Amino acid sequence: MYGWQDSYSVGVLAFDKAHQKLFTCFNDFYSALKDHKPQDKIGEILEQTLAYTKQHFDSEEQWLASKNYPDLAVHKEQHRKFQAQIQGLIEDNRAGKIGLSGTVSKTLREWLTGHIMEIDQQYANRYNLKTKAN
Repeated sequence: MYGWQDSYSVGVLAFDKAHQKLFTCFNDFYSALKDHKPQDKIGEILEQTLAYTKQHFDSEEQWLASKNYPDLAVHKEQHRKFQAQIQGLIEDNRAGKIGLSGTVSKTLREWLTGHIMEIDQQYANRYNLKTKAN
């Protein structure tokens, strides 16, 4: 299980809360696999995770567009690739091809922490968000 760390903050409360929710989604997914929850329960968690990523990514992308963020296209592409990865998990689950895998869980968490710490921190630093109240 992974948890939120203050170092992940991007300085925008709404985005930090969304990132925290994504950690919860991934931990719920891992727990469902570990506890051998039914396939439909795992599917439900994955569908909720995908819906939440769409909501958060849309919000973040709109905010970045309003700031004329120069790396928005790259940022969006990262988001779309991740959503495709989650969609792939949904399809694997429907086909009965998903099981307890530390690799899958680790990949999700690593993507999230890597994205926050590398990609999202770029806009946080560019706009000095950690020093402002947002």
